[in-house]
Amino acid sequence: MTKEPSSLTKIIRAAIYMRVSTGTQAKRDLSIPDQRRQLRDYCAAKSWGIVGEYSDARTGRDDNRPGFQNMLDAARVANPPFDVILVHSFSRFFRDQVELELRTRELAKYGIQLISITQEVSNDATGDLVRSILAKFDEYNSLETGKHVSRSMAENARQGFFSGGVPPFGFQAVGVEKRGNTIKKKLVLDEKQAELVQHIYDLYRFGDGKSGPKGVKKITTWLNANGYKTRNGARWGIGPVHRLLTDPIYKGEYWRETSNGNKQPILVRVPAIVSTEGFDDVQRRLRARNPKSTPPRTISTPTLLAGLAVCPFCGGGMLLSTGKGGKYRYYACGSRLRKGDTACVGLRVRMDETDDLVVSAMLKDCLAPDRLSKLLNEFVKRKATGNVCRADRLSRQQRHLSEVKEKMARLLSMVEKGIMDVSEPVLADRLADLKVEHELAKKTVDATAAQLNPEADISEVHVSAFAALLREHLTTRGAPMRQSYLRSIFGRIEIDKTEIRIYAKDDCSKLSAFHKRNRKKRKASRWKLLYVVPRQSA
Repeated sequence: MTKEPSSLTKIIRAAIYMRVSTGTQAKRDLSIPDQRRQLRDYCAAKSWGIVGEYSDARTGRDDNRPGFQNMLDAARVANPPFDVILVHSFSRFFRDQVELELRTRELAKYGIQLISITQEVSNDATGDLVRSILAKFDEYNSLETGKHVSRSMAENARQGFFSGGVPPFGFQAVGVEKRGNTIKKKLVLDEKQAELVQHIYDLYRFGDGKSGPKGVKKITTWLNANGYKTRNGARWGIGPVHRLLTDPIYKGEYWRETSNGNKQPILVRVPAIVSTEGFDDVQRRLRARNPKSTPPRTISTPTLLAGLAVCPFCGGGMLLSTGKGGKYRYYACGSRLRKGDTACVGLRVRMDETDDLVVSAMLKDCLAPDRLSKLLNEFVKRKATGNVCRADRLSRQQRHLSEVKEKMARLLSMVEKGIMDVSEPVLADRLADLKVEHELAKKTVDATAAQLNPEADISEVHVSAFAALLREHLTTRGAPMRQSYLRSIFGRIEIDKTEIRIYAKDDCSKLSAFHKRNRKKRKASRWKLLYVVPRQSA
């Protein structure tokens, strides 16, 4: 039976619970101290003993609050340590009317009463009704407030301002305008962090000048090995590096999510750290390496046409099949291999002969002089554009390195002149910090300088040499480039009885709106036929 505090002769044991209403209250640390003072005064006036204090410096309408959960855990025992839970208002306990009633009834089973010092109600049916009405009003006000806050944040984002939170790595929030008592902020570049972001993108696209492009894991290892730290001074992890490589904010697009019923996020323009072309290039490479779209076994397998060769009868992938104890290797219909002869009438064709036919078609496509010239010119153009950006970045990095050297020289000069004592802890710590900063700046300069490429003019000699090198790589069995290049230009290879049909992915942007909605039409329009290569029947 629920206890009535006013009828008890013993000292009532009270637990007080405090919680903020808004994020601003949490930052200013004013609401909880004020609630604590009022709750303690209330207990002192009634001669109640406070046996526990619980608080949460977070907002929200759910029970995801550590202090709240600790208080409930303490109450859910046979002999709870307190008789009442005291709050400033019922909204501090719960803003949801249904949840408030459920928790209140649960506490009553343990002999604990929930009391608000500003919304006192009787401990009977009338009090339960009044408490429910008050809780419903609190819930309504909370929902309305949340709606207005979301609308304000959405408008704030539309005007290009930063709505709060931790700025993404490479940026900092700076006050640019004052409206009343509110300081409006925008995201601007943090020069040092932005330099590192650019370098990470370059590592993924071009490498560090000593090796080819690096994957996410190798970039993470490289950053930690060279002493680079996150904003909080921690070591880099694969997750943060991957998020940095996929966040569109680095090409100047900051998407602000809204929670006011509008599912369409708001675009806020911010200074770009990498070019749109560079960002999109990284996304294409990440998608190509994504195991959800391309299984790892397809990438790592020595089988040239793995993931590309399909059965023309059932559309299933063609898999490796062997004969004579592994002496002969074939492409065979996967459905027929797994489910038996009744599943498909698919073929089994010699692997080496099929590979040679496909590679011949590939050579015909990529070794044409005009195509080679175009490839080389695009490569040189891309390198030249990258060189301009890297040269500008190298200039800034060299200035930063010079500034660090000057700071170290000034400190050492002060020591030599006797102005400062080298044994002072502050000086020793400052010199140690500058030494670390100097080492990082030097490594950054060296890495950027290694990525600079000399300008080159494309001549017939270059085209011929490039053709010879490309032919060598594409005709050498087992060469990784052979498989990767084939995947870059072909998307589907159908191996039929008398011919091999080679397709590339078509540009679906040209499809009509009807075709985009119609799955069958869209699927049929995904592929563009490039070559039909005759073959002898197996």
